[in-house]
Amino acid sequence: MPQSAREWLKQSDNDIRAADIMFQNRQNMYAIFMAHLSIEKSLKGLYVLRLDKEAPRIHNLILLVETIGLDMPPDLYEFVVEINRMSIVTRYPDDLNRMNRQYNRKVIDGMMKKCREVLKWLKKQY
Repeated sequence: MPQSAREWLKQSDNDIRAADIMFQNRQNMYAIFMAHLSIEKSLKGLYVLRLDKEAPRIHNLILLVETIGLDMPPDLYEFVVEINRMSIVTRYPDDLNRMNRQYNRKVIDGMMKKCREVLKWLKKQY
């Protein structure tokens, strides 16, 4: 595996740990932001590995999945679509109180678990 792909994967692991810390400290929007970043970096590692190109400087998980040509299980792909959409909200929040009500601890906990499933599946693709 190329060093750059390994580096993306290592950073992905660091980011999911940071997401867990944010979640434990009730920083839900930051947890989702870091979870998205973790998936993004794992995908960029696969991009480097499979396409033998430098990873693009984008944040769109759907575009990365499609460009790499991944055939994800439907439930994991649906989650990637959801967290991709959430990423915009965490970057450009319009109403933090409303977001915290909509994305309460239970919802975020479920998202964090699903994120780990996606990351586990992505690692198997390396």
